[in-house]
Amino acid sequence: MVASQGLQKLTHMENEPPPNKTKWYSIQEAAEYLDVGEPTLYRWMREGKITFRKVGDSTRFWQEDLDAVMQVYHSAKDLERRARFARYAATMNCWKGMSGAPA
Repeated sequence: MVASQGLQKLTHMENEPPPNKTKWYSIQEAAEYLDVGEPTLYRWMREGKITFRKVGDSTRFWQEDLDAVMQVYHSAKDLERRARFARYAATMNCWKGMSGAPA
């Protein structure tokens, strides 16, 4: 009984990646992670749009490779908000160093 519990625990530990070890994603897992089809992933590989690694005959990805392929597109409203903040911050920097400037 105790031996079988120890074997189950050992088997379970073998399936978990060690701490701080990078997880490898297969083609299928990477496609699921990015929510794209496998043909899209193969096309991105051919076009050099995504970094991948070969382990023998297997193609593998690190999560950082998958995250790097994603791009963020900001709305016009968000860009305007950022521009207003940048103008405000520049104005506040002008006040620094002037005598009698607000604290």
